[in-house]
Amino acid sequence: MQYKQVIEEMEIEIKKIEKIFEDYRPLLEKVSNQEPTFIELSSLAMLWHSFYNGLENIFSRIAKRIDKACAEFECGKHFLAQDSRGRQHAAIFIVLSLHLF
Repeated sequence: MQYKQVIEEMEIEIKKIEKIFEDYRPLLEKVSNQEPTFIELSSLAMLWHSFYNGLENIFSRIAKRIDKACAEFECGKHFLAQDSRGRQHAAIFIVLSLHLF
């Protein structure tokens, strides 16, 4: 079933996000107690970028393969708002509800 494959791919993406935060934990703990240096700030920017990309990959899969909001290679960032028929996409709800099956 298509949903099963999408769920498996999203779970892989979530594990990647969790791994990123695990890897960056010492830095996050350090900067929570003191102001980061320029290099630490650059590293935190990379963390934020990786986290955002992971979420974007998840939402993109939902928009393309579950909601069918756009063609496989035509989906830009607009999928987080509306599709061409004006439907609002509740991607977060879909992610949570699919894990209940």
